Parts: sequence; structure tokens; C-alpha cells
Amino acid sequence: MQLSIQVMSRDQAVIDLVVDNDPMVRHVLLDLLGRQESEVLRGRVGKEALQAEVLKSLNTVVEDQGGSGEVEAAYFTSFVMQ
Repeated sequence: MQLSIQVMSRDQAVIDLVVDNDPMVRHVLLDLLGRQESEVLRGRVGKEALQAEVLKSLNTVVEDQGGSGEVEAAYFTSFVMQ
């Protein structure tokens, strides 16, 4: 699987926090993605569920790092499975 994700927040401090904690964000997302079943992700419902989990995971990182805002959305800008 190859994935590109973009995040949206109206709070620049949240975006800065996500960028500043890039290694942690990558680790959390790679862990989440590694637990996914490929068959589930082939359908739209599976991708939407993963998108919700990505958003939840990102907001957990923001909260754990003392952020006061939240990531509002996570978008898959590329999604390739073989």
C-alpha cells in the first residue's frame, strides 16, 4: 500500500504541531496502516473507516503533545494498493 495524506486545520498551531512531531505522526500512522486488512480497504466503506481512524489518531497525537486545537480533516490524496 502506498498512501499520501493531507491534513486540514484552521488553527496554524495545530498544523505546526503535526509538522514538528513528524516522526511520531509517521510512527502512529504506519502502525495503524500496518494493522489494516487489504480486502476491507478495497471498498469505499473500508477507506472511509480508515480515514476516520487516521483523523482520530492524529488528534490523539495533538492532544498528547499539548495541542489545544484539533485536526479537522484528513484526506487521502493518493491511495495505491497492489
